[in-house]
Amino acid sequence: MAESWTTLKIKEHEYTKSKKNIINRSIYFGEFKLAQHEFDKTLFKYGRYYYQNNAILVSNEILIKNIPREFWDAIKKIELRKKNSIPMKVHDKNGFNTDPDIVLNKWKDDFYSLYNPPEEGLHYDEEVYNHFMWMRHEYQINATETNDMVNSDISYDEIEKLVCKVKNKMTMRIDFIPNEVL
Repeated sequence: MAESWTTLKIKEHEYTKSKKNIINRSIYFGEFKLAQHEFDKTLFKYGRYYYQNNAILVSNEILIKNIPREFWDAIKKIELRKKNSIPMKVHDKNGFNTDPDIVLNKWKDDFYSLYNPPEEGLHYDEEVYNHFMWMRHEYQINATETNDMVNSDISYDEIEKLVCKVKNKMTMRIDFIPNEVL
């Protein structure tokens, strides 16, 4: 991973320093974007390994103890969560404001007006309303029709065909079952 980071930094430096020659600049830009893409793939791969290894550790150590509280604490540590806080900066008629009282009141007023719109101000365009009602009616007609292909049972042959189409050495999904096993 360090190697791809170093390559990315070198390509970025070459791109930013090549301001005079337009042809070289476009070549350096392409090389920079390619290095950036490779670094992102590597970072994602190592992130997957990190989460997979932590999930295995949680399942091996904590589930054996059968202590639910420790299990959920460990799960919270595995995933990276964003902080659930209100941004303490709002834009009003005077520009940006960071006063906590003004910020909280602005959020409160905006959410109140979002969830409680004025009754007299809600007049839909008649053409839009009629089109919506027609589409709703068409949907209800089509939804009640039976579709034999969709409603039929899934056969063993269909599953076998799909499993045979799966490519080997591809990324494992959330169940961590490699495609080779299928």
